[in-house]
Amino acid sequence: MKMNVKGNDNFRNPQALYDQLDRIFNFTLDAACTSENCKAPRGLYYDKGIDALQTSWGGGTCIL
Repeated sequence: MKMNVKGNDNFRNPQALYDQLDRIFNFTLDAACTSENCKAPRGLYYDKGIDALQTSWGGGTCIL
């Protein structure tokens, strides 16, 4: 996998793709985001040390 320009492997979903999928699935949770790139109303921010595998997702619809 090629690194992005910031020198890490953090990639965000393209906004147009997210918008199209959000119209279908109505995302409520981004389970793999940072505080800078969260797209859903709620996020599990791994840059704040939140472990998405150890945290309740609340039964919502999530995007990774």
